[in-house]
Amino acid sequence: MLLVKMPALILAISTTVVLVASVIIGLPLTAVLKRRQWESADAYTVSGAVAGAALPVLPMLFTGEFGAFMLVICGAFGGAITGRTWWLSARRGAVADRPQ
Repeated sequence: MLLVKMPALILAISTTVVLVASVIIGLPLTAVLKRRQWESADAYTVSGAVAGAALPVLPMLFTGEFGAFMLVICGAFGGAITGRTWWLSARRGAVADRPQ
């Protein structure tokens, strides 16, 4: 029974982490990139990858347990996808419509 519930639990935790990180990291990052006029697909993709890789490292620093570096790779991949999706869905049109 527990094995059936594990994927749902993992999905719930992952969704919560992504949502919180998007609000705490993504929205301020968007404001900085917009203010400096550095918005681009590459800027959001790389920033997302860096932030996504950093998120699993933070608990590792506090616990001293550094055996889960696969999480860093997964976090970087997920962050890059999130940053690219944010660019494609919300920012690309806003940047194109901005007066030069």
